[in-house]
Amino acid sequence: MEKINEIKKLIENNLNDYIKTLRMFIKQPSISADGTGINKMAKMLKEEMNRVGINTCLLKPSSGGYPVVLGTIKNKKNNYTLLVYGHYDVHSIGNLEDWKFDPFSAEIVSDKIIGRGAADNKGNFLSWIKAIEVLKELGINIPINIIFFFEGEEEIGSPHLNIILNENKNLISEANSKIVFEPRQDSKGKAFINLGWKGMLSLKLTFKNRGGQIHASYGPLVSNPIFELVRAIKEITDGINIYLPGFYKSIAPLSPEERECLKNINWNENDIVKALSGEPLKYENLKGGKVIETLLSDPSITVSAISSGSVDPPVRSVIPESASCLIEFRLVLNQRCNEVYNSCVKLLNKLNSKCRFQLEILASSEATRTNVKHDFVNKVKKACNLTFGYKCDVYPNLQGTSPDHFFKSILDIPSVGCGCGYHHLCHRPNEFITISQFSKGIELATNIIMELSN
Repeated sequence: MEKINEIKKLIENNLNDYIKTLRMFIKQPSISADGTGINKMAKMLKEEMNRVGINTCLLKPSSGGYPVVLGTIKNKKNNYTLLVYGHYDVHSIGNLEDWKFDPFSAEIVSDKIIGRGAADNKGNFLSWIKAIEVLKELGINIPINIIFFFEGEEEIGSPHLNIILNENKNLISEANSKIVFEPRQDSKGKAFINLGWKGMLSLKLTFKNRGGQIHASYGPLVSNPIFELVRAIKEITDGINIYLPGFYKSIAPLSPEERECLKNINWNENDIVKALSGEPLKYENLKGGKVIETLLSDPSITVSAISSGSVDPPVRSVIPESASCLIEFRLVLNQRCNEVYNSCVKLLNKLNSKCRFQLEILASSEATRTNVKHDFVNKVKKACNLTFGYKCDVYPNLQGTSPDHFFKSILDIPSVGCGCGYHHLCHRPNEFITISQFSKGIELATNIIMELSN
């Protein structure tokens, strides 16, 4: 307990300096969607990690892509190794008019540090770096081995991650467990941990006619790619149900322990509506605990964009050459991306469209889940409960996705997500992390390290 109090006091005394570093990181754009500032951010992160005594280098996959910032801390007396995963890239800013401040100004308003990446993920991965700094300043030898793995492509689906992991297996092969540090507080501010992630399959579907753009007067004779696209979407889903053959049959059932975790999460339909800025729920039967079970345990489909022709300026009296949409599946345990893709192709072939169609995979990741009874889970739970002073919720898996399966396919180690910041505010305008959340993140990282040393 004496060490814990010393850690808390030092974090409190040095917090202003830690905030300066966080603001410096937020002010540096690092948008993976277009590459803005990525390489400069990677270099800044490497320099900061080296400064606090983490042996750090930049890894680049042979096929290109943004660098991974890889850092290591060695303890010769302990062979236990924790892999800490995070990402230094940020989501696109969206509509600038929705921001109250410049997204990269890192303004401090009341107790909020506002800016793109403040919580997702700069405030969280920096918590670990500052935790190392805290322990070293107190003269505490880091009691375990740590591998820091911070990538720059998470927000675009980690397209080069599998390559870079396979090319550098030897650098991560000693890991016994993996922690993912990201915003993990619900809309009430209660902290939670997650034991897995949903899978994700992102597709681009295009219908194209053979003769290019055609005059609209030929509409009685020629197929319209827009109509074919809409017909295809309706065959796949009505927005609630997914009609692919066998889509729901392979879903892994929740264990009794996982169902118990869901029962202990105190959410209801009013909480989620409030968290979503008042958006009404599309299911009429979502009441009480059914909200959280549906959110975490059900697969889903989203059409996130449709593109064809031009409405501004309006282009009239034509049948467009092509029509495209982006479709994203969120998959649960035992559903496989390749099986869903193949089912889509079979269904589209049955439409007998006069237009040619193309179905392209943009990104994919498989669902993962760590056993709730694993010792690593218990240690992370204990560290979280100690940090926040109450029993944190346990989600069998998150509704979001992660490239966790790439690590599992190589290492087959338990993986848990935790951290600080409001999870439901990720990717929204005016993203923020509070000063107290950032401080708790540093404290949580130190508690995880000390707990794993036992």
